[in-house]
Amino acid sequence: PRLLLVGGVRIEQDNSIVPSSIRDHVLLRDVYLSQESQQAMKTIDTSRYLAIEPLKVGAVAEYLQDTLNRSESDVQGLAELVLEKTSGNMFHLLRYLEVLYGSGHLYFSIQELQWQWEDLATIQDLEEADISAVVEQKIMRLPAMCIDVIKVAACMGARFDLELMQLLLNDWSKYNEQASARRLVVVSDLPLEEILWPAVEDGLLEELGSDPLALSVQYKFSHDKVQLAAYELLGTEQDTYHLVIGRFLKDYYEQYNGASWILIQAADHLCHCSSLLERQSECDEVARVLLLSAQELHAKSAFHSSVVQLRKALSLLGRDGWDREYELTRDVTNLIAESELCAGLTVESAARAKTILKQAKSFDEKQNAYNIWMTSLSTESRVGEAMDIGIQLLRKMRVSYIPKRVGVRHLVLELVRTLRLLKSVSEEDLRNLPVCEDEMIQNYLRILMNTTTYAWPANEILPFLFFTFRCIKISLTKGCSV
Repeated sequence: PRLLLVGGVRIEQDNSIVPSSIRDHVLLRDVYLSQESQQAMKTIDTSRYLAIEPLKVGAVAEYLQDTLNRSESDVQGLAELVLEKTSGNMFHLLRYLEVLYGSGHLYFSIQELQWQWEDLATIQDLEEADISAVVEQKIMRLPAMCIDVIKVAACMGARFDLELMQLLLNDWSKYNEQASARRLVVVSDLPLEEILWPAVEDGLLEELGSDPLALSVQYKFSHDKVQLAAYELLGTEQDTYHLVIGRFLKDYYEQYNGASWILIQAADHLCHCSSLLERQSECDEVARVLLLSAQELHAKSAFHSSVVQLRKALSLLGRDGWDREYELTRDVTNLIAESELCAGLTVESAARAKTILKQAKSFDEKQNAYNIWMTSLSTESRVGEAMDIGIQLLRKMRVSYIPKRVGVRHLVLELVRTLRLLKSVSEEDLRNLPVCEDEMIQNYLRILMNTTTYAWPANEILPFLFFTFRCIKISLTKGCSV
């Protein structure tokens, strides 16, 4: 039996409104990593990705035939004009027809009992900006309370949780005092469903129902262009709103032991508004939140998003971070080195590792950096250098004797000792080897196995066999690595 998974996604033109969890999804990462999403689509493996092209003139004409109940020859000229104005984007097409209808260029003739339109040359003069203005006008026609909620929702993302939104609005004044955001006119004793109903009725929002991972009913914007139009209404207050929402989500996560997605969203918002943080203590606190969020992202293999948040954390900690917040800066630098390595940014990862080796206070704190540096070298086919660093590191750890240069005598002695040890262990014991609980031995085994891995492609046969036997011997005496 086989399982076929088919998914659809619309590539956003404005990545700033795309959450980390979407932007770094394993299926979409290639698209969002590129500066130009359209260019990226051309480079993606077509066996996994099927790009839906913009509508052609024939499809636009067919749609206009059905919508206006006119013949193909009647709508051909209008179809060509609509295609030129909208580039075949269905959402833009619908909005453009609204522009034509609202301006009187498209109308229903009572005398002829059919849909008609003005001369195409007249329609051609309509500003393309009017297409986007239609969405903004629809939003501005909503009640004031609904507009305020819509703007907050646009800042939160493409979808939002009703209960979480209600809690945020209830506490808005508290966080507003800290961030100096504009006072909302939302009346908190009104059910939020009632406040949002006009937007749902106008097709700006859609109710999604409940979600097992959400707190309550979810709403989403009907299109990313609607979200973007509402977001742009915030003007210069965008960063301030992000600060309010980020602080609220951070407190909610800490007080109620919230889900990891709440922490990640809080970090995303705080990344937007770092310029508003006035005191170094505030910057350090946000850096801690970004570290916690990046740990969640890294664990979910969202390495690029982890890198983005950790780079922001390092910039917030500043150049004196190693002196002022040593442990925090050390942990951030360690994780960003790992995330950059996993994201394929090997040069940057190796540079981070060298920084840790320079700044770390103890040898134990440098071990992870050595591992990262070795792996970075191996990805650049510099396996010989990686093996040499591994040998140096193993010698410094002094768990067992490691010669500077493995010779035949070393190999024979190691083979004899390993065989002697194997004879004393039953097959049952081999199948049920305990896991080593000593963290230092665990780390030693990982470095030993990595060094063994580098020795083979480096064509260092004697070290490869020696380290293989040493891995077996330590696993039999100390327990195996996790």
